[in-house]
Amino acid sequence: AAAGAAAGALLALGRRPATALAVAFAVFAMIFLTVVGAPRSLRVTTVLAVWMIYLLTEGALASNARPDEVRPAHLGFQHTFGVLLLLAVGVANDPLFTLFAPAVALNLFLARARLPFWFWGTLAVLTGIGVRGISLTYVSPDWWSFPAEQTPQIITHIPFLIADAWREPQRWLKLIELIIGQFTPFGLILGILGLARLSRWHPPVGVMTMTAYGTYLVFGLIYFGFDAPVLLLPLLVIQVYWMTYASYTFSVWLRRSTDAPARRAELGAAAAFAILPILMALRIAGVV
Repeated sequence: AAAGAAAGALLALGRRPATALAVAFAVFAMIFLTVVGAPRSLRVTTVLAVWMIYLLTEGALASNARPDEVRPAHLGFQHTFGVLLLLAVGVANDPLFTLFAPAVALNLFLARARLPFWFWGTLAVLTGIGVRGISLTYVSPDWWSFPAEQTPQIITHIPFLIADAWREPQRWLKLIELIIGQFTPFGLILGILGLARLSRWHPPVGVMTMTAYGTYLVFGLIYFGFDAPVLLLPLLVIQVYWMTYASYTFSVWLRRSTDAPARRAELGAAAAFAILPILMALRIAGVV
């Protein structure tokens, strides 16, 4: 309500919708952080991650439309300054949200966005602040240069980063186990299929999501804290994104390969996709 009132007041007085939207975003962010969340709030991170992925996807689809679809359009205010504001709120909540910065910059580059110099300067400053926060929180000189070949001997949880830990195959297997533990092997395969089709049909979206996924993947490989599954929640969100697109791909394949109506094909794909959460629920209940 407060955000809407601020936007309405600016629209009525100044007739500047861009400024009104920026103020509305800022007021909403402050209210959300003070009322709903707290510093390093998981709820805030989850909401911002989903919102960020949505805006980046929408911007990539609008500015890099397929030839057989609508004509490419310019990025909207929400795809540029809105994304910048989301990044600022995310970094203020948890510096680890800075891992979205490469995907944001890449998305704007692929969209050929013409933005003022101060926009890129602000993005660089936010990234620098986030990197500094990550270094203060997760980097210890004693552990940063720890030999990679000795990481398999670590049996306790160390809440710090080890730079060369990504070289150890055990770290990759552990991360794969995390994904399988959340979504089962079926979910892992669905995610791979979804990414493959997304990269073929909408390459900018595929590259953008792979970039965001990759930054969190690298963090997961070199971080040894017990809260790694929680900190890697944006990675799991992107995994669900790919899995959902795989379900959509399956529905398209059903429509094209059978004579079934489009609605029936969509329901069939949704029913097949529903097998995964059912399996996950059965695993939680200890049935399977």
